[in-house]
Amino acid sequence: MKITLIHGEDTEKSRQRYINIINSLKKKNWEIIKINLEDKLKFSDKVSTSSSLFSDKTLFVVDKFNKLSVSELSKLKNLKTDSNILFWQSGKALQKNLKLLPKETNIEKFELPFLIFKFLDSFQPKNSVICIKLFHDVLEEEPVELVFAMLASLVKDLYWASVSPETLPYQPWRVNKLKSLGQKFGGLKLKKLIQTMAELDIKSKTSQINLITSLDLLIFKELK
Repeated sequence: MKITLIHGEDTEKSRQRYINIINSLKKKNWEIIKINLEDKLKFSDKVSTSSSLFSDKTLFVVDKFNKLSVSELSKLKNLKTDSNILFWQSGKALQKNLKLLPKETNIEKFELPFLIFKFLDSFQPKNSVICIKLFHDVLEEEPVELVFAMLASLVKDLYWASVSPETLPYQPWRVNKLKSLGQKFGGLKLKKLIQTMAELDIKSKTSQINLITSLDLLIFKELK
């Protein structure tokens, strides 16, 4: 049995890698079985009871790795099957889940460039000049759509941290960092920011605006 996990902050590249693996094996006539974690039959039971005659050419795929329970992941080491398993997670896999994977698991992690995180860290009140500069530095390497998606995700997390930090699925240090930054904006302003960015997203996808110019204006206005 071969187990592979694909995850990381660069969701676009990790997802493409996940799809490429599946498509490549389909061309080789492998049987691809997608596992729905909401089914009553447990993931481990589905894998262990697979009746394929060519189980070594069977791939079970799960695209929400973080939703697997501790008990299910703990069973991986003792599964008796020749089938293969492919996990994918949008964003980073939970550390507690990673620790439960067998040592021989192949883990592929797709990280975003450091400069993007530097830009996101600069997104705070009274920091518009530095933030805009970093924004354009990032654009030399990455598409504006990716930068926009990352910024929108950050704003949502900041609002989440301001209203219900205990439910955030992150490490304590990151939750505290989000809470601290969120307090600088305030819940009401973050809520309005989410709405503004949702409107920009729609207008950008319908070619009503230039997304780079719109983000320049948003950063200048909200961080001045």
